[in-house]
Amino acid sequence: MKKISDLSCVILCGGQSKRMGQDKALLAFSKQKSLSYYQYSRLEPYFDTCYLSAKTNKFDFEAKIIQDNFTDYSPLLALKNILETTKKATFIICVDTPFVSLNSIFKLYENLKTNDAIIARAKRTHYLCGIYSPKILPFINKNLELNNHAIRKSLELASVKYQDFVNEEEFMNVNTKEEYKKSLEFLEKI
Repeated sequence: MKKISDLSCVILCGGQSKRMGQDKALLAFSKQKSLSYYQYSRLEPYFDTCYLSAKTNKFDFEAKIIQDNFTDYSPLLALKNILETTKKATFIICVDTPFVSLNSIFKLYENLKTNDAIIARAKRTHYLCGIYSPKILPFINKNLELNNHAIRKSLELASVKYQDFVNEEEFMNVNTKEEYKKSLEFLEKI
């Protein structure tokens, strides 16, 4: 597959991991030392620049970090910080969605066109798997002024395309110990 030279990639690793009971970004995954390293090493070759977004640099490998200095745990605040840092269209993905295929990412990229964002959708909408343009920042700022942290609300104001996918399993989250176990079993099958 070719490199997407005009996009950055940011892997969101700054969540609280409350349901997991420990930092899921640091859990061993596949044959890699951590879920964050697994995501980073598989995505980094395909983008202009690949970053990890987190509250601190907790990683034991070299990577560019976009530090989230907000006291709140808000994906919308993280998205604002990311777009202000990259200043360009950026593919956003959570560390806990390790099965999104490169083909699906390229499909999002090919269908971005002139939209402010393109978001993956299967059985449900995956707001943290998509490409966001800095053109969406005024809508994010407007909602933050209203103390509305729902990404969906900012997207309602923007020009957004939803890219439909058939396979919901591809967007499986690893949020709990049971989901972690299921993801490791799923990994063995693919």
